[in-house]
Amino acid sequence: MDRKRILIAVNNPPDIEKLRKMLAGAGYEVKVCEDGTKALSLSRDFRPHLILSELNLSKVDGHHFLREIKSQAATRMIPFVLMSRHRSVDERVHSISLGADDYITLPLDLREIMLRFEIILKEVETSESIPRSESKGFSGKLADMNLADLLQTLEIGGKSAAVRLESGDDSGVVFIRGGQVADAVLNELEPLPALFRMFTWSEGAFRVEMREVDQTSEFEETTEHLIEKGMLYRESWESLCQDLPSLDTAVTVSDSVKGAAFSPEERSMLNLLNGGTRMLDLVTQANYDDLQALQLVSELFKKGSLKEVARKPAEQNGLSQPGAESKGNSAGTYIDNLISSFINPKQQRLNVRKMERRRSDRRGRSDRRRNSRRWDDFIAEGRISLNKSELLMIREKLGSGKKR
Repeated sequence: MDRKRILIAVNNPPDIEKLRKMLAGAGYEVKVCEDGTKALSLSRDFRPHLILSELNLSKVDGHHFLREIKSQAATRMIPFVLMSRHRSVDERVHSISLGADDYITLPLDLREIMLRFEIILKEVETSESIPRSESKGFSGKLADMNLADLLQTLEIGGKSAAVRLESGDDSGVVFIRGGQVADAVLNELEPLPALFRMFTWSEGAFRVEMREVDQTSEFEETTEHLIEKGMLYRESWESLCQDLPSLDTAVTVSDSVKGAAFSPEERSMLNLLNGGTRMLDLVTQANYDDLQALQLVSELFKKGSLKEVARKPAEQNGLSQPGAESKGNSAGTYIDNLISSFINPKQQRLNVRKMERRRSDRRGRSDRRRNSRRWDDFIAEGRISLNKSELLMIREKLGSGKKR
């Protein structure tokens, strides 16, 4: 059996020399490179079984490196571990949402990292040993067939399937059993908020895998009722968006907040702003239902409490640069400090704890561990991408012979 290969990308290779020697002594073949460009090249030539990368990597940062690895069919299944000195919960959550298999804070504990690598590689071996069924499926664009159309199609046909939807950097899964929605998974949201958020996606792609679903049902309502509620939710979302610029627009607090009166809910939203924050991120990071959060953003925007900020070149290219946040941001820092002076810090701590409990509850559920966390990568292989007319034919075929 070939030795397992590990690729490590760090700014200063001597810093991880002890780790390299320990891995080599344990039988791994290790290669180390000092920047993201070389790491991308080596990931194709060296064909590693696992990648460890520093977050603030030079030339191409860790997040961009991760996106590139997960976007290529030849490398997307490689386990990817990020490491950084930052301990921000949001940073770790963001990294995991991009596809990172683990997030390690520096300085390294060599015994701990060896154990983590062994667990990840063992998980990959176990996943690869499970026979993959030759299940059928199809894929397309959400602009041609949105979630409501997909659910209705599967409900009419009484089908079981796993439906993956992708929009921007987000991806979620809806499990259908016998035409009825069984579960919805998106980040760490509960099933119903996860389902409703995916109803609002009008751009992106979907993949449908026709297969048996053994997830415990999380919904008491029928698919028909969930579609009705989801469409009303989507209509309300689109109505609120009409009065706002694109949700990709970055905003910050304006000078008019000084001396202004805000509700506790509005204050909690303002507290999420950090220099320039996308409106969509502001909504999804809030400790409220998405519609309520969007309503608050809309009200703040109408009051003039939010102002648009120009994106930095690095952000427009999808890259981040160490220290970029601090340059030219003195005015924003002043305003942020002004806001924080009347926002209740105790409530912020309570919100964070509540979010952490919700994540912990979701991670501890038995059905989460019964299924490989890489199953959604498997269903990407060999799927047929269809245009709108072909999707309509699929819908008619699935529903044929089913009495309503």
